[in-house]
Amino acid sequence: YLRCIDFLTDDIGICGGLPLGDSVFYYSDDGGQNWTNIMPSLPFKIPGICGLSSPDPATVYGVGYWAKPAFMVRSLDTGQTWTYTDLSPWLEAAVDVHFVSPTKGWIAGEGDSTEGAIILYTDDGGQSFSKLFTTGVSGELVWKLQSPDGKNYYGSIEPSIATQGTNFLHSTDSGQTWVMRQVDTAFNGVQVIGFIDSLTGWTGATSNLYETTDGGNTWVMTNPGAAYNRFWKINDSVAFLSGRNIYRYGDSIPLISSLAEESITPSKVNVYPNPTQGNLALEVDLYRNSFALIELRDPKGYVLKRLWKGLLPEGKTKFDIDMEGLAPGPYFVKVKTHEEQFVERVVKK
Repeated sequence: YLRCIDFLTDDIGICGGLPLGDSVFYYSDDGGQNWTNIMPSLPFKIPGICGLSSPDPATVYGVGYWAKPAFMVRSLDTGQTWTYTDLSPWLEAAVDVHFVSPTKGWIAGEGDSTEGAIILYTDDGGQSFSKLFTTGVSGELVWKLQSPDGKNYYGSIEPSIATQGTNFLHSTDSGQTWVMRQVDTAFNGVQVIGFIDSLTGWTGATSNLYETTDGGNTWVMTNPGAAYNRFWKINDSVAFLSGRNIYRYGDSIPLISSLAEESITPSKVNVYPNPTQGNLALEVDLYRNSFALIELRDPKGYVLKRLWKGLLPEGKTKFDIDMEGLAPGPYFVKVKTHEEQFVERVVKK
């Protein structure tokens, strides 16, 4: 399952993947015509790569991964040799990385249960980090980082539970200080964020894509497809968005339009009976094989029980959720895969 790609030069590229079996980490030296899985040759074992960033032709950083643990890999010789850094002293899950020089960059992901979504900053190549921002909501993640101009920086927030609205992060001082701003009062899972300039941008994930033309003050829904994950600005008038399809903006195209079409039956999650006086049944119906993390969370987002972490097959899988011993009230069942997130509110009578 391929997750991220970056080319250091016209010829040399790195491509990171997430587990659907053995982990992969691909290298190309011919412009992407051929790829070699270099994972078996690395001096360390990693479960997958969520984000890549190459600030110059020699340097590339990679981080992973959303289902934990948190780590960073780095090469200073165009991908020939790599070092590994355990990021667990600073965060629990690392999802995206953005470096602007060989030593200066940001890593985004999930902090501990009191920190929630988090942004780290380093100016010494990852030997030390400072925490620039946390949301304080357990289980939230900063999923993507992006800057269209080196001054305005943006971060997407994947919310933890359905009581949280839809928000994003914005920095106007080149990523040094961050504020959280609202997209919608309604809950939506979010992964991608990307701005073509300081006014026009998009954020969204599984089934909703928002667009702003006033710098994030107001947002409207625009849905060319589904499962939006990564934005890439080419220049001031052309950008690409990847998800279940590939989308292009620019060259007189008024909205993001699809360059490919894929017709699928969406994944579904069903929890019953709801409300319940005892246990719950959970049915997860995936449109394709995927890695899944399934948790029962309390009203503040804290994990009460981890029900599953591992591969799930295409189609329906049923889980029984033991609610015995829990006080009456609302809870949340969270199902997260490589592609999407579902959060179902349940009530214990």
